[in-house]
Amino acid sequence: MRLNIRHETRYDYDQPVTYSVQRLHLTPPSFAGQKVIAWSYLDHDDVYQVRTQSGGGYGDPLDRDATQVASDVATGHISAKAARAEYGVVLDRSSGSADVRATQKLRDRVRANRKKSRKPTRKSARR
Repeated sequence: MRLNIRHETRYDYDQPVTYSVQRLHLTPPSFAGQKVIAWSYLDHDDVYQVRTQSGGGYGDPLDRDATQVASDVATGHISAKAARAEYGVVLDRSSGSADVRATQKLRDRVRANRKKSRKPTRKSARR
């Protein structure tokens, strides 16, 4: 289980304040039953940015709708090279749209190569 705790203390004064200091640093400890993976302290004007890749997805990339892959290329989420290599989508060079026939041929070829290079698992080898 991961626990994410966020806390903000905000002070509002009824009169203008020229100077005020309050700084509290808590270092969470690791102990039996709790392992601190990461923690951080951000000051009031710090910027913390995290960039992650998209989700890993579900299922075979070759089953993804080719028009959606073309849209991902158009918006810059993936490259045309990745569309072909990872999703088996061939794009029309002039329009950027998915070439349906060429995509199907490429995907059929990739699937056939997968079957050729497939190695039996121990379970299937015993049969």
